[in-house]
Amino acid sequence: MDEKLALVVAGGEKEKLLRQALSQAGWVELRIDRFLRDFPENQLPGWLKRIKSYTSGRLIATVRWLKEQSAPLYRISEEKRDSLFRLVLPDVDYLDLEIKSNLARKILPLAHQQGKKVILSYHNFKGCPPVSVLMGLYRKFRFLKGDILKVAVRINSPGQLLKLINFTACYSQKSSLVIIPMGTSLLERIVPLSFGSLFTYAGLSRAVAPGQPTFRQWQALRNLLLTDR
Repeated sequence: MDEKLALVVAGGEKEKLLRQALSQAGWVELRIDRFLRDFPENQLPGWLKRIKSYTSGRLIATVRWLKEQSAPLYRISEEKRDSLFRLVLPDVDYLDLEIKSNLARKILPLAHQQGKKVILSYHNFKGCPPVSVLMGLYRKFRFLKGDILKVAVRINSPGQLLKLINFTACYSQKSSLVIIPMGTSLLERIVPLSFGSLFTYAGLSRAVAPGQPTFRQWQALRNLLLTDR
């Protein structure tokens, strides 16, 4: 099982590929917001049950906040996001809650009460913020008592990538981090894994974020790296 891979499933994936890929991924992100964009809500329980039957990896439930969605956008009210997180909480291992959203403070204690863990996430599709902002995110993460801090930001220059890697190297020694450079090459995207980032994301059949590889692209890269050892 690949502990460095979080496989993103969003509904509509081909069954054969779904079954094969889920058996290999150490983490599985359920993009519930993307699923609901294409399928009625009453199909959600059956979808979750099928995913769980195919994997022993840790399940992450994501209902992405509109302010931090990548295009195309799908509008889900905060009240609806709240109810969806509560609905799926018993069936998953982690919730992904945006650290700047009001739901982070509201849902995180509930998740911990039920023995679940929380990824507190930050997404910036324009660029990598200054180091002071990254440090502020880390302090808020510690204050809220999250379990993993996820930072996914677009990289517009080599300097921004170096800044993000330096942040990863420093703070992964203190807390669990997932660091995602967006809009980069695949090789640049996985560099944080060498500096302490827990895993990276790959879409099963399509990307849901800028520069995100597909599962097959990730497989090809992993095979190449292992062959060259």
